[in-house]
Parts: sequence; C-alpha cells; structure tokens
Amino acid sequence: MFVVAPLVAGHRCWTAHRRRGQTHTGWAWLAVGCLVWAGGSMAFAAYDLGVGSAPPLPSPADLGYIGYALPVIIGASRFPVAQSVVWSHWRLTWDGGVIACSLLLASTVWVLEPLVEASSLNAATAVAMAYPLADVAVAAAVLTRLMVVPRTQWRVWGPLGAGWLVLTLTDSIYVTRTFHHQFAPGGLVDLGWLLSFALVAVAAASPPVECEVAGPVAVADPPSVLQQLLPYASLALAVSAVVAKPALTHGPLLWLVVPLAIAATGRQCIVVADHTASARHLSEAVARRTAELGHREQWWREVVHNLTDVVVVIDTRGAIEYRSPSAESTLGSWPSGVTTAEALAAHVHPEDLGPVMGVVEPVVLGRRRTGFVECRVELSDGSWGWFEVTVVGQLAERALKGTVLTLHDVSEQRRLTDRLTHEASHDALTGLPNRTLLMRRLAEVLAEGQRRRSALLLIDLDDFKVINDRHGHASGDLVLEVIARRLRRAVRADETVARLGGDEFALLMRGDRAQVQDRARRLIERIGKPVQAGGRTFLVRASIGAVFAGESDETPHSLLSHADIALYEAKARDKGGMVLIDGDERAMAAQQVHLREQIAQPDLEQFTVVYQPIVDLADLRVRGVECLLRWNQPDIGAVPPDQFIPMAEAGGSIQVLGWHVLREACAQLARWKQERPDHRIAVGINVSSRQLDEPGFAAAVLRLIAQHDLDPELVVVELTEQSLALDFETAVAVVKDLRAGGVSVAVDDYGTGYSSLRYLHRFDADVVKIDRSFISHLVDSPHTQKIVRSVMHMADSLDLQSIAEGIETCDQLALVRDLGCALGQGYLFSRPVAAEEILPLIGPDGVLVTAPALS
Repeated sequence: MFVVAPLVAGHRCWTAHRRRGQTHTGWAWLAVGCLVWAGGSMAFAAYDLGVGSAPPLPSPADLGYIGYALPVIIGASRFPVAQSVVWSHWRLTWDGGVIACSLLLASTVWVLEPLVEASSLNAATAVAMAYPLADVAVAAAVLTRLMVVPRTQWRVWGPLGAGWLVLTLTDSIYVTRTFHHQFAPGGLVDLGWLLSFALVAVAAASPPVECEVAGPVAVADPPSVLQQLLPYASLALAVSAVVAKPALTHGPLLWLVVPLAIAATGRQCIVVADHTASARHLSEAVARRTAELGHREQWWREVVHNLTDVVVVIDTRGAIEYRSPSAESTLGSWPSGVTTAEALAAHVHPEDLGPVMGVVEPVVLGRRRTGFVECRVELSDGSWGWFEVTVVGQLAERALKGTVLTLHDVSEQRRLTDRLTHEASHDALTGLPNRTLLMRRLAEVLAEGQRRRSALLLIDLDDFKVINDRHGHASGDLVLEVIARRLRRAVRADETVARLGGDEFALLMRGDRAQVQDRARRLIERIGKPVQAGGRTFLVRASIGAVFAGESDETPHSLLSHADIALYEAKARDKGGMVLIDGDERAMAAQQVHLREQIAQPDLEQFTVVYQPIVDLADLRVRGVECLLRWNQPDIGAVPPDQFIPMAEAGGSIQVLGWHVLREACAQLARWKQERPDHRIAVGINVSSRQLDEPGFAAAVLRLIAQHDLDPELVVVELTEQSLALDFETAVAVVKDLRAGGVSVAVDDYGTGYSSLRYLHRFDADVVKIDRSFISHLVDSPHTQKIVRSVMHMADSLDLQSIAEGIETCDQLALVRDLGCALGQGYLFSRPVAAEEILPLIGPDGVLVTAPALS
C-alpha cells in the first residue's frame, strides 16, 4: 500500500505534466519526488518481508524517504507566482527565510534536540537528524510557494500543499518513533503517508486552470489574508518552541534565534518598502487611467460633435435629455423643454408619425428593448429627407437610464433605390412600365373581385421591322418614343400602358365590351397619324388583340397568352384592325395557347405525311403526288394545317417539321421506285421561307436526294408567293442552286401574293400551281375564268407547267381542261391518303383508278 500510493500520485503528477502549460515542469519534478519516495517504500517493504520488522536507522529506505525532498523543492519553485510590484521578489526571499528559520527552530526544539540528547552522535543519529532537516526544507518551500501562488491555482495548491505538509509531519513522527524503537506499521504514521499522497494525487487530477495554458501569469491581485498570515504563523510556531524550552535560547539555539530575528526584521522593512511602492504604483496607475479616461471622453466628444447622425437621449419621463450638435444643423433649432412626442410631431412627416410613435413609445416605456423604422423627416431647409430611426432602450444601464434615438440620413440611398426600382420596372427607351410591372398590375387586378370589367389590350405596330431595316434603329427608336407619348396621353390615371419589348405595347383598362372596342379603335387612329422623327415622316399602323379577365383561375401569364392569341388573330385577318375574344372564344384561345406550346417543341410521332395524287388532265395518268403534313394532337385530335402551319412559322419550329417532311418524302419516293420501277412519280414538297433562309439549304436537299439515289427531276420543291415576297433575293439564289442540281421548283398558291408577274419574270421556276380559291369560283364566275385563262397563257409563254389545285367537281374539271391546264389535283380525283395507299390507286397503265370518266 505504501508503494502503490506514491506510485499513483507520481502517475497523476506525470499526467498533469503532459498537459503542458505553465506548470508542466513543476509537475514533472513532483512526479520524480513521488517515485523517489516510492523507492524508499519498496526498500522498507523488502526489509519488512525479509526480517519481519521495520528497518533500523540507517537503512536503504532512508535514501528514498530523505532523497524525495530535493525534487519536491525544485518542483514547487517551478509553479507560477502572482506578481504585483517589483519588491515582491525581495519580500518572497525574506518571507522564505522567516519561514525556514521558524520551522528549523521548532524542529530543533521538538525533534532534533531530543534525538541528540537520547544518544551519542553516530550514523543512526545523523540519519535521524536528516529526516527533520529534509522535512523542514520541503515544508519551507511549500509554504513559501503557497504565499505567492495565484488565486486561480488555489484549488490545486490547497490539496497539494496540504499533502506535502502532512508528509513532512508524518516523517518527523516516524523518525522519532523509529529512533526510539517505538514504530510499528499500521498506525497513524501509515495513515498520514497514505493521506499525504492521496492529497497530491487529487491535486494533480484537478482540471488545468487558465493560467496553465494562456501564458505567463501577470496577475496584479493582492495576496489573500491566509497568504499574508503565513510568515506570522511560522513566527508564532518558533516563539511557542522558545517558550516551551527557554533554556535552549541561551545555548545551542541561539544561532537560530538570532538569524530568525534578523529575517523577521528585514522582512518587515521589505513589507514597508513594498507597501510604499504599491501606493506609488497605484497612484501612478490611477493618474494614467484618469488621463486615459479624460482623453477618451474628449475623443468621444469630438466624435459626437462631428457625427452626421442625429443622436437624441430621452429620459425615463419621456423628456429630451440630450441631443447631439448635428440635430440643430440637420433638423433646425429645437425649443428648450420640448417633449419627445412634440419633437417627433414637429419634424416627422404626418403620414409617417403613427408608425414612428408605434416604434418609439414601447421602447421608452420599457416594453421593448430596441426598435427600427424608416420615415420622412423635415430638414432645416424645409425639405423632406428619409431617415433610419434606431431606438435602443438603456433602462438597465447605470450610467445611462433612458432611451437613445439615432437618426441616420438615408435620403441618397433611398433615391438610388427608387431609381433602380424604377429602372427595373420601366422601359429605358420610352419610360413606360415594362413587362415586369405590367405582370404585377395584372396580378393585382386578378386579385380584385370585379375581374370581368378589366381588359388587356396588346398593341403591335405592323411592319415596324421595315422602318428599322430601311432607316436604322435610331429612327425606329424615335418612332417608338413618339408612339409611347401618344399612348401615355390616351390613358387615364387608373390605367396602365406598358411596353413589352420591340414594337409591342399593352394597355390594362376597365370597361365593357363596347368601351374596349371603342378605345381600341381610337388607339389605332391615334397611332396611325403621321410620325415626324429624324427629319422624316413615317406612317405607322397598329393591330390590337384584346381579352377580358374572366376566369377564376386566371393568371397574369395565361391572360397575356390569350391577348397574344387575339393579337395574332387580328394580324391574320387584316393588319390595322382589332380582335376581342371573350366567352366561348376564350376556350378556343386556350386551345390555341396549348397548341402553340405543343408545336414549339413538336413531337414528330404525332405528325403524319400524306400524299395527294396529281394527274394528267388529258389521260388521267398519275404524274406525281403532293406531300401534305397532318397533326393528330392527343388532347385535341386532328388539327387543320391552316391552323398549325402558321403557328409553326411564328414559333420557329417550321424548320423541324419541314425537314421531317423532306426526309419522309425522299425515303417514300425511294420505296416507290423499288416497288414500281416502271412508273415515275414526282413528289411535290412544300418548303417554308424560314427554311430558305437556312445556310446551305440547297446543298442539304441535294445530299438527301443523293443519299436515297433519286432522280432530282422527280423532287419538286414548292414555294408560296408569300415566301418569295419576304426575301426574294435569297429565294432566287436558293432556287438557282436547286435547279443547278436538277431539282424542279414550283410556285404554289399562285395568284394570292403580290406582284406575281414581277416575281415570275425573275424567278426560274418549272411549275405554276393555280390556287384553289380561283378554281372554286371557276364555274360561277366568268371573270375568274378570264383570270385563269390569262394565267394559263402566261405559263405557256414562260414554258411553265400549270397545275390546278382544289378540283372537286366534274364541271370544274371540264372548264380547267378547256382553259388549257395540263395537270390537276383535288378531291375529285382523291383525298390525301397514306403512303401505302398511293400505289394501289395507280393502275397498270398509270391511270388513276378512282378518276372520273372523261367526257
């Protein structure tokens, strides 16, 4: 047990050493002291086991029991001290001398002197005297260190110092009893040893304090009462020893009493000097601190004086206790004795006063800690500025009991924010609201109860692209600015006119059907007046699509989409007009929206290519077929081509559909070639103007023909007059490349476009297809017959082959033949059919089996 206890304590000390910090060296030496003492216990135990009694003096055990003192003394000196003044080092030295002399004197009287009297001076006596001397050295070192350890270390040094002091006392009892052969294991001495090392282990196991990790200790706290009383307690112990044996002071102990008196006297001198130095240092510190506080107070005064923010302090009664100098320069003079409510009412904008008081009052009354509000405040020049008002309650502060108001000028930031907000919601060119603001207004209108009386008008300038292309975008912008001013003057205050982008505007208004139609008519007239811009005169027309907000689940986007459909209808019917959709028309409009969304990214599996035979009107032989595209939409069913083709043209997906038809037609023509090599069937394929604009279109078509090993003459590219009119020069170049590759070219729907003769004069075509609108009136209109006859003669004179479209009756067939038309197609011969149905329609001699009999 006496071996285990110091070993455990030593292990704990070593563990504390490994935690590093300011005390790690001290713990290492203490661990060594414990191990040395454990070595003595091992020698003691070995002798006790071998002989059956405690070892005599001297013995090997004495080396450990006495030798532990040196590492313990070194270890105690390595712990940090609390330093307050420079004299403390000297005071510590004298205090240590007083304690050492006092303990030595007491030990001499009660331990050493009895040992000397009991025997002559020999080895046993010398060893026995070494025990109390070592214990006195350890006790003096521990007590001296206890005087100066920081207060943060007391929870460590309390049990640590007590442990070593118990050990020294126990050693003294042990050596006295052993010297007189009175020691027996198992008594109070053993208990004292165990208790001492238990206390050391507890101290070492204590959590590290901050000073062990943070760095050198420089704590200026004064020593505790207990620390100050330690030297006097040791003196009291020495005096009690002298009183107990006064005869010794005249003999052997005189050499200890005199140094003790000298040490005590010197120590008191040091204390006086220390106190004097402390007072001087304290006085100097107070003076420095006072100067610092004065400097800082002056610094804060300068800061507050030059602060642009207005600072107001309100006392607990609501009266203004302080206002910064900037208050008068910013807000003007304040009458003395004015209350907070009166000051706010005098300076805060009436519209903002309520919210401001709602923030300030709860803080002043202590119901809230802080508050924040933005408001308009009247400035000294009479104008209004925006301020951030921060309210902070200081009722809990000792130095400042009340409320602090800080007013920070944010007028410039507010103006910048307003400008950025305006720019984000308004068009930069015209200053009108943009699409974002219009959508916000639409959402507000739709959230109201009377949606039915709100209408959205989309206004689009017809052929505005011509102005930009011919006269430049600068001229176009000037025209847009003029139109925007006209629209702004034409609307009421509760209406919204916006520019959506490009040449498209919008008007959100209230009114019934008649009022909306009347407003649209007047807007068209106003926009149609001549526009003077850039030294030129421009004539601008506008088309308008209008829609009422009527559905409960209407959204701004769906309403805008419906208006867009109405605008599309207006432009399709007659430019410069208007279309208003409402009631059942909305369902059709919704269907149009759905179709446009679907065809924007077409699913080609929903599209089918069908073929309508083209026959020779002289012998009814099948000379070719025209490819036609059909759309079977899953939600709606069959969608007419005249409905979805314009959508695809407008949405940009016509190229995808056009190339789909070209690939299908060429592949099918190759299959027919294998199945009926004896019959040559030409395939007419409609091509959009957008496809003509694609770079390398002609080359791509020729590659597709070569890929299927087709005769280029059997591939007929059909172009409408409208597509030619959009970009005639591009069309001429593409047709030239196609014809150079052997491909035939046809002008489809001839007679429906503009300046047809001028186009045909320069356009190197092979076929002219007479539009079905002429053929349908051919029987009942002699005038139409003259027109068709003229077209026939013109085609013959230009060596063009003519095809009559839309032949549905035998009378039409007879008249077309009489007028000299060579080829024809229509329901009279066959409806458009699937590819696999074409060859069964062609007889062995090439005659169409469903053709009517010729008269």
